[in-house]
Formats: sequence, C-alpha cells, structure tokens
Amino acid sequence: MFILAQPALAQNPVAGQISAVKGKVSLIRGQNAPVLLHRRDKVQADDSILTDAKSSATVRLPDGSTIRIFPNSRVEMRSELGKWREFLHVLLGNVRVQIEKISGRPNPKVVTTPTAIIAVRGTIFAAAVAQNGDTQVGVQKGLVAVASQLHPEQEVLVKPGQEVWLRNGKEIS
Repeated sequence: MFILAQPALAQNPVAGQISAVKGKVSLIRGQNAPVLLHRRDKVQADDSILTDAKSSATVRLPDGSTIRIFPNSRVEMRSELGKWREFLHVLLGNVRVQIEKISGRPNPKVVTTPTAIIAVRGTIFAAAVAQNGDTQVGVQKGLVAVASQLHPEQEVLVKPGQEVWLRNGKEIS
C-alpha cells in the first residue's frame, strides 16, 4: 500500500511580528475563532488584529517599520504586491505608523481605510478611523500622499504638523 503525500496548504506570507502587547489583543485568521496575541507571535497577510478598550499592540514589519495599534481598534494586515504595497487596512480606531526608508529611499507602502488611501514616503504618521469610516490623517515626520477611496486621482500631500479629514462620500478637507 502506498500513501501519497498531500501538498501542504499554502500559507499567507508573514507580514510582521508582534513586538509589544498590552492587555488582551486578539488575532483572527481566516474563519478561525479569535486567539490572544503575545509578544513574538507572527502575523500573516489577511490576519485581523483587534484591541479592546484597555489594550494595544505594536507590529514590527520585516523592513523594520512599525505599526502601533491603539485601544478599540481593528486592522487587517495585507500582502505587499506590486509597485505600491498595501500592507495595512485600518477598519476602525487609531494607529501610528513609522515607515523606514529603504537604502535611504522612500519605502512605497500604502495604508488604506474605508475612505482613504495613504501612500507613504518614509515617515511617521497617525490615522484615526471612526465607525462611519471617516478618517483623520496627521503627519509627525516626513510626507504622505492622501487620496479618497472615491477619487484616488485627487491626491493631497500632507506635511509634518498637518492633518486632513476624509469624510465618507465627501472631498478631502
């Protein structure tokens, strides 16, 4: 009797590693039930990370960039394909993102929200997403280009100390 080996199911690529956890932070992978995240756990593309009112987490990406996820937030890690690489979708709550440059050049990463597309140029910025999808983007260091999901061709550059609002169904303000 011969037993044929079944090919292993392809897993999503590792998107990052948890470098800090405060409180109870949950991970949802696929259709599985939420599990608690711990320091050094790996997160994959398409994983969702949820924080409650008293929890937060920091994800370190392979290039050294970091994502700080604040209380009452839900984010989804994404795969990085193509020239501009969407690596994070913020569904709700607040994040602080620090993107490291690659060999001194801008790191072409993209963060999305229900209303915004945020193209990173090597920077530190924050995004806050309300339950209705309204998004506030503020820059601490560097430069980001922000566009509406409805009008991605209408890009606004946001500099340090500036912020923009993207309200559901409206122009950037």
